[in-house]
Amino acid sequence: MAGAGRSRARPGRGPFHAGRVRRAAVRRAAAPAPPAAAVDLATAPARCRVAAPAALRHAARRRARAAPAAPCRPPAARDAPPRRRWLTGRMPSRAAAPRPPSPPRLPPALERASLPAGAALDETRWTAVELEGASLAGVEARSLEFEETRLVGCDLSGARLSRFGLLDCELVRCNLANVVARDASMARVACSDSRLTGFQWPEGGVRDLLLRDCRADLASFRFATLQRATFAGCVLRDADFQGARLESVRFLDCDLTGASFADARFERSELRGCRLEGLRGVEGLGGAALEWSEIIELAGTFAAALGVRLIDDEAQPDGAA
Repeated sequence: MAGAGRSRARPGRGPFHAGRVRRAAVRRAAAPAPPAAAVDLATAPARCRVAAPAALRHAARRRARAAPAAPCRPPAARDAPPRRRWLTGRMPSRAAAPRPPSPPRLPPALERASLPAGAALDETRWTAVELEGASLAGVEARSLEFEETRLVGCDLSGARLSRFGLLDCELVRCNLANVVARDASMARVACSDSRLTGFQWPEGGVRDLLLRDCRADLASFRFATLQRATFAGCVLRDADFQGARLESVRFLDCDLTGASFADARFERSELRGCRLEGLRGVEGLGGAALEWSEIIELAGTFAAALGVRLIDDEAQPDGAA
């Protein structure tokens, strides 16, 4: 019986043994893999050192596939606080408030200078000086400019100036009555305690102007452009702002009796504590902010401009008893 030894099965290797092996493999695959910290890499068998990380990676991939995908947001959106949404109403806008004018940029030390009598002023520029008591009354000059200059007690009344320029200047107790400045511009100018009666600045440019405690009745800024200008405590009776563009302009405690704003355009501007009797061209105030007392004061003027008539209580409608 030569083949009897070859046909004899080895102990423990029958069909039941194969079934046990397959069931054990299924149980090992279904069982959760131990955490990486539970496996001692120094003493564990080689199969554990290889199989444990692979099982962890496989489980991580399964969890990633099962979890819903998170929305992709940029880092700024993830770090930003949650946006507050308002159910009703709107936050008040700060953009409607006028911006104050910038002050003049004067050097810390100014050289004192004097203006010789009869000096030629055409094509002249004064820079970084202080002029006190200079007399320019009635002069006619072209391209006269003052830059980084302080004018104290100077008289320019009746002057006829073309291409006149003021940049970073301060005027104190000056007389600019009946000055006619054409094709002129001023920027970062502060003027206080001065007289500007009949001052004419037609079609000129004004940026960053502060006019404080000045008398400027009958002054004309017709068709001028004013940006960031403040008139504080000024007398502006019968002043003319017809066709002017006023952006970030404030009238504070001013006398605007009889002033004209016909065809003017206001933006981010306001009138506070002003006298407005006899105001002309009130339709040009569109875009300006007024106090409630001023609106009540102008109610009749607004009604007349709109063609609204007042009903006479004594008048009876037709057919009434």
